[in-house]
Amino acid sequence: MKNKTQHPCPEADLIELVVTNQVIEKQERERIVRHVQRCPSCRIIFNELSRFHTIFNDELETPVCSPVFDLLNSIHLNDVEISGILLKPVEPLNGHKSMEYFAEIIISSEHQAVQKFQDITLNRGEIFLRAVRSRESGAATLYMLSLHERLYRKIRLQIGSEGKQFYSDGTGKIDVGKFDLSALEHQIVTVHLQD
Repeated sequence: MKNKTQHPCPEADLIELVVTNQVIEKQERERIVRHVQRCPSCRIIFNELSRFHTIFNDELETPVCSPVFDLLNSIHLNDVEISGILLKPVEPLNGHKSMEYFAEIIISSEHQAVQKFQDITLNRGEIFLRAVRSRESGAATLYMLSLHERLYRKIRLQIGSEGKQFYSDGTGKIDVGKFDLSALEHQIVTVHLQD
């Protein structure tokens, strides 16, 4: 007979919230962690999700290699433009909530590519923006990458001192709409970190 005080298995999406450290009430998190420690089937789900997110995060921090970039361009040449923008810190990282970066377009499908994705290595504090723009709608999405998650997860990106502002989600994705990304070239971009 089942113990009536035993909690039922949590849904996989709740376990995933614990794995990815998403916002969840402390009591709920503790209950799920205790349950996972006791329940073999939930422990399997937890371990699988942990492995998946470890690999996924590693992939996010690894720029696309040149052959893949070329393949994407050849397959989607009529659909999207793919470019890369490197943000270099103006000053060393200092723990402030806002930091200024100098933007440089280093990969472009319209201008001759200065570098290929496989050649990109990020230094401490740098942020790389993969930009994918739909040729049909003109709308673009940025995918932010950095060696430090706090530099791309849930940040506010501001172009110029009083310029356009964009917000990233928990994975570093920013929808910028029809904003002209070439306007970023040699501009100061401010990154405001979450509290």
